[in-house]
Amino acid sequence: MEEIFIKQLQNSGADISGKRKPLPEILSYQQAVRLTLDLSAQLAKLHENKKGFISISKEHVEMIGENTFVIKQADLFRVKSSGDLLISKPFTYNNLMAPELKNLNNLPETVNSNVGYYCICMLVLSLLNIDNNLDRLSPTKLYFLMERILKENPNERRFIYI
Repeated sequence: MEEIFIKQLQNSGADISGKRKPLPEILSYQQAVRLTLDLSAQLAKLHENKKGFISISKEHVEMIGENTFVIKQADLFRVKSSGDLLISKPFTYNNLMAPELKNLNNLPETVNSNVGYYCICMLVLSLLNIDNNLDRLSPTKLYFLMERILKENPNERRFIYI
């Protein structure tokens, strides 16, 4: 699966020739934007292949060079033809996950596939030195992207970077 992610990054013009290393503890604004866009492009490619994830953590991502990010592993679930994500195995809820996942009690269960984008934004927010306070990013492009995707109601979420 990592090969698909690398190819997706190459197709978008990213330089993947640098040394791989773990994510830094704190990201710059530019790195945060790049991390958001890189992981989102990889999640979109996963969706094309009928896969998705509900959670991704710092340990699941590597930095290539100074400004490219690749998912090295993720617990994948199947995306149904309707576009929803089928949760078919037990998981442990964490604070980066979409809030609707907290209330799942029975398996299998279906959720909106945008839970992966929600998790990406929460991961990025946690890696910025802003105490998880989204308002501290205002009025940047990243702020408006996160404001649209971090809605409580999954039907109102939109991943749009303008």
